Amino acid sequence: GSELLWTGEELGAHLSEAHGLPVDAWAERVLPSFAAVCVAALQRAPEAADDSRARPASPIACCEVFGADLMLDAQLRPWLLELNESPNLAHHSSALKAALMAELADDLLKVVADPKFHPAAAGAR
Repeated sequence: GSELLWTGEELGAHLSEAHGLPVDAWAERVLPSFAAVCVAALQRAPEAADDSRARPASPIACCEVFGADLMLDAQLRPWLLELNESPNLAHHSSALKAALMAELADDLLKVVADPKFHPAAAGAR
C-alpha cells in the first residue's frame, strides 16, 4: 500500500531515527549506491553492446526510461531486484507516485530538449 512508499527524505529520516544513522545517509550513501547499481546493470545489459542505440544517427537527443526495483540490506547495501524496460508510467492513485511521474516528465523534457542539457537540440530548432 501507499504507507510503504516513502520519499528519499522520509527514508533518510527513518534511517536516522530508527537506526541511528547520520541524517544525510540517504543523500550521501544510499542514493549514490542505488545509482551505481543501476548504472552497472544497464552497462551489462545486452542492448549496451549495440552502439546504434547508444549513438543514434540524428544529433537530436533521445532517451529511454527504465524502472528499477531496489532494496537495502541491514548494512545499507543495495540489491537490484528488477530492472524494467517498460515501467508503468500510467496515472497512479498514490500522491507520491503522481508527484514522481510529474517530476520524471519534467526531467525527461529537460534532458531531451533543453539546450543546457543537450546543445545539439538547440542547433536543430
